[in-house]
Amino acid sequence: MIGTTLPSTSEQQVGADFSFKELRDRIHACLEENNLQLKGSWGMWRKAIFIAISWILVYTAIMIYGPESFWVAVPLTLVLVVFTLAMGLGVMHDASHRAFSGSKVLNNIANLTLTFIGGSTIVWYHDHVVSHHGHTNIPGQDPDIHTNGIFRFSPSDEYRWYHRFQHLYAAPLYCTKALIWVWYEDMNIFANNKYKLRRRRRFILFVEILASRASHIMLFILLPYLVFQSWAWTAAFYLGHWLLFSLSMVLIFEVAHVADCQEFYPEQDKLELDWALHQLLTTANFKTNAFMVWLVGGLNQQIEHHIFPTMTSFHYPLIRPIVMDYAKEHGVPYLEYPMFRASLAAHFRHLKNLSKRPAAA
Repeated sequence: MIGTTLPSTSEQQVGADFSFKELRDRIHACLEENNLQLKGSWGMWRKAIFIAISWILVYTAIMIYGPESFWVAVPLTLVLVVFTLAMGLGVMHDASHRAFSGSKVLNNIANLTLTFIGGSTIVWYHDHVVSHHGHTNIPGQDPDIHTNGIFRFSPSDEYRWYHRFQHLYAAPLYCTKALIWVWYEDMNIFANNKYKLRRRRRFILFVEILASRASHIMLFILLPYLVFQSWAWTAAFYLGHWLLFSLSMVLIFEVAHVADCQEFYPEQDKLELDWALHQLLTTANFKTNAFMVWLVGGLNQQIEHHIFPTMTSFHYPLIRPIVMDYAKEHGVPYLEYPMFRASLAAHFRHLKNLSKRPAAA
């Protein structure tokens, strides 16, 4: 792994001359040299159209052929999970960062794929784009590491007796994240007005929640029941799809920030880190094959995404050497695992390490 030795949060001199502006200028020069736009690409459009058509075809095949055979329904459901992941990670995610296209309207249309499967674009924007990206690995401010005490992700998190088993119960609970998100989290955020939305914006969120849940129920419960004529088969299809989708989605996001190499910063106000430096110290990449890169929408390169979130993910491979060289020039670790399973192992190793009761607890 590249750059496994991290500086202490108190070592303010590390990367003292690190400059996001200087790195950004190098990246923009690279894009200009290759005649590339920051946002959008024809490759992104081709991918989005292919995913949309493929999702519809696979879903239709399940509805037509699924009732005839269990051995047809199961593999088709697995393929549908793949395309749902690709839709969320490879299309919606870029669109939510306004990176899918240079057009605001087209970004909004692509972003609606989240509403199509049952989520809220407004909640995602505030939770992910604003809070997670703006406060990466800062306990209490980054929602991606806030678990209401269920997990101990950061050394500063309060220790509870059941955390001794967190590396064992993590995967089963990760499977439920998407279901909690669809059936509880968005509605709870609306009810409590967590992000202090103004009346008009909050009303739009209300309408979006109704529309997204109606779409979710129709696609994954009502239509399958009308086809299968069995609540047991409908439940098997629904749970099989969403439990696998949830596990895959959570792991892809968590390994980037919660493993045994990334930093956590409990005292943000006392830090004076450069923006890009903060992202480098709290984020890790993993190398993988071409199919996985396509599937996760370039999120195996979370470092580049976190430093340049409004850039289309198609450019990450091009700018990776520039970011890596700049980090090396300034003595800053560039955190990258040799493959996905290595980052996965590091995540569960981190959970196990933090499952031990702290000496002062």
